[in-house]
Amino acid sequence: RMSMVAFAVVTLLVATGPSGLADPAAPIPEAKAWYSSDDPTQAAIRRHSFVFVAGPHHSGTTLMNLLVSKSNETAGLSNTSVPQNEGQHLQTVYPKAYMLGGMLGYALHEDARFTDESAECTGKNAADLFQSWSEYWDLSKPVLVEKTPNHMVMTRFLQCLFSPTRSKFVITIRHPFGSTHFKWKLPSQVPAVKRHCGRPWIEHWLTQMKILQEDVPHLAHARIVIFENFTTGNVQQNYEDLMSSINVGPSMAVSVKERPPRDSYATMQERFQRHLAALNQKFTNRRKNRRRGAANNTAFSQRAAPRQQRRRLLGFNSFGEDPTELVLYTEKWFAWIDAWEVRYGDLFNSAVCRELFDEYEDKVAEFGYSLKNPASVTQPRAFAPAIVLPRS
Repeated sequence: RMSMVAFAVVTLLVATGPSGLADPAAPIPEAKAWYSSDDPTQAAIRRHSFVFVAGPHHSGTTLMNLLVSKSNETAGLSNTSVPQNEGQHLQTVYPKAYMLGGMLGYALHEDARFTDESAECTGKNAADLFQSWSEYWDLSKPVLVEKTPNHMVMTRFLQCLFSPTRSKFVITIRHPFGSTHFKWKLPSQVPAVKRHCGRPWIEHWLTQMKILQEDVPHLAHARIVIFENFTTGNVQQNYEDLMSSINVGPSMAVSVKERPPRDSYATMQERFQRHLAALNQKFTNRRKNRRRGAANNTAFSQRAAPRQQRRRLLGFNSFGEDPTELVLYTEKWFAWIDAWEVRYGDLFNSAVCRELFDEYEDKVAEFGYSLKNPASVTQPRAFAPAIVLPRS
């Protein structure tokens, strides 16, 4: 069984651009004419800087968005009523990920890739995006934060729209099996995974990484956060380093602790049965009241409000009573390693997995990960032109 102890305890922040950090001398696109136009929307844009949070889905973008957005100087999109408050769902300038193959397929679609050379990089589209998002930002804050995972293949495009001097990027990456845990853990996926060992998802992840590798040198200001390392070790220092690197003051105390022991399966089953019995009693009483023609009986006449489906971090359920304190549970980030063994046993040693690992091990290793040793996290060679800042 692979131990979480094997994970490195340093944070790697891959940095490019200003803020006291050496620039890798990448060709930064020239300023566009509309940046200084008299258009009222462009004038509003010039009053702010922007932080775009991106990365493969389920790689920590929600956490990074929360950490950056909760500063006294920043405002994230809120109360949007769209999935995960992601900006992609609020605009019509470019196609949404679900239109291009979904979370585990969009990067392979030719229409997903946008750069500073795309015809869509226009002043009108910059204004349209800002207007789509500004309704959900607190415009009194100087730094506006937007999170959309698939923006990781559109970083140069967003920088083009909002200017290199005002655009910053926080991009999280995570082990390809960790970021696809939400998919392969499903019972319905077991037959497919046993056939291909996650090959389609590994290939999609590598496509995302290759695009990011190509784009990072063209960004004036980017941070790539190795998710496993960020959430281990001195996470408070990691958080402060991240905020400092994007010129935003930290405003939270962040800590990591073990998740309290969960109830046994038998206990959960017993609780579920009691809950089910209570629901059956409610519906029985409702039918009785209807048969009696109790028009004024409102005990069961109103439906409960539909439960809002959202990730816990979006509701800040991980916070204590003090909203400036955030507790991260280690089990949440690394449970996929044990979950794989529970779901698939010794599949990693099967012929189909060994073939996949032999084919892609070196390519995945360029980005700091290993298929053969999933608990290994190393410095990503693919981002070597940029500066790597380790902090123990």
